[in-house]
Amino acid sequence: MELFGSIFEKTAQQYLDNVNEYLTNSFDSIAIFVCYQVAIKLQRIMLDRKVKVLQPYFEKVKDMLWNRLKTIFELN
Repeated sequence: MELFGSIFEKTAQQYLDNVNEYLTNSFDSIAIFVCYQVAIKLQRIMLDRKVKVLQPYFEKVKDMLWNRLKTIFELN
């Protein structure tokens, strides 16, 4: 597990940064909700395939998406 993190940490962080940048500039609640649903589905697939090392990554993505979705709803 630590080996995976040391190898892919920069890649995962780059993706999280890209998601954060997209979310900062987006007010498209439907697209964000679809992304949230895709993240849930992918997380379940990875659990079914016993790839537990990606769970913290999916949790971060889901948290980012959900928080932005809540913010958009509060603005409306």
